[in-house]
Amino acid sequence: MISNSYKNKQILIHIGLQKTGSSWLQRNLFTHTELGFNPLIPRHQTIIPGSKQVKYCSNYFHQYLTYSNDLYFDENTVRNEIERECFIDTNKTNVISSESLSGNPALSYTCSLQLCDRLHKVFPEAKILIGIREQKDISISLYAQYLRMGGCLPPDEYFAISKSRSFPYSMNYGRLHYDKLISHYYAKFGKENVMVYPVEEWKFNIYSFLNDLSVFLSKTYDLKKHAYLPASNVRLSFASQDVLRRLSPVLLKVQANAYSTLGFFRNRFMYEKIAKVLDKIICSRFKDKREKHVWDALPLEIMSQYKQSNSMTSSLINKDLTHFNYIMPEY
Repeated sequence: MISNSYKNKQILIHIGLQKTGSSWLQRNLFTHTELGFNPLIPRHQTIIPGSKQVKYCSNYFHQYLTYSNDLYFDENTVRNEIERECFIDTNKTNVISSESLSGNPALSYTCSLQLCDRLHKVFPEAKILIGIREQKDISISLYAQYLRMGGCLPPDEYFAISKSRSFPYSMNYGRLHYDKLISHYYAKFGKENVMVYPVEEWKFNIYSFLNDLSVFLSKTYDLKKHAYLPASNVRLSFASQDVLRRLSPVLLKVQANAYSTLGFFRNRFMYEKIAKVLDKIICSRFKDKREKHVWDALPLEIMSQYKQSNSMTSSLINKDLTHFNYIMPEY
């Protein structure tokens, strides 16, 4: 039974996926109360517009949604905890936003459908926002993220290991069959309560996306004034990251590279600052060469498996994904 605190209050759950503009949404929309959003954060915290606060606070709920053992998971306990910790506003769209709520394609294991089932048990009347991205492009971006986390494998080895999923940080190619995830959310929440956006659509017309989001949430607020804001979490060039990749086995001691011999850096954010400096120094010709090297390492036989899935996804969301270079069956 739903608590009275949730009745007649709009809940938006943004589940990612990773690398689909989540940081931009979190910084430029979800933390702005003047646009009609209310990020669900602990009551003792103050909302900071322009921050990723909504993501970090949403990660707090993972202890109940993701890490809770099946034998002990209880939707009423989770609802009561959120109600106790967070202020739920009647007049605004209350937002939970975390890319990990869709599972994580950058890990060899995932629990996407279990998370969907649990979210539905806790918030059966919520609206769901899902972002997708062309598979080759997102694979490249996920490899870049792996390097930022301190990974030291070259691209050909990373993508090859990902095919066998033989280590924790290998990519889960199965997670990029978007039709499976979308169909499950449609079945649980109803198609009218799920909005799916290809992030490539932003490059063509971000105003259209913001207008669609306003309609989806039945909002009267003008979201378009935030359309000009720059991209967030833009990846560094592979040239600078390749230099650090070769140094990370010695210098960086983090979870992705726990056996560093020296481990001068135990925090990857300091490591990233060095990469940003390198990015300004390295010439564009070398950057282009390293970028091509990474793209050439993509296993095309793996990418071809998404043809049928992309066709089904296109039909499910009523958008022609061929406009955004998604691989499609040849009829």
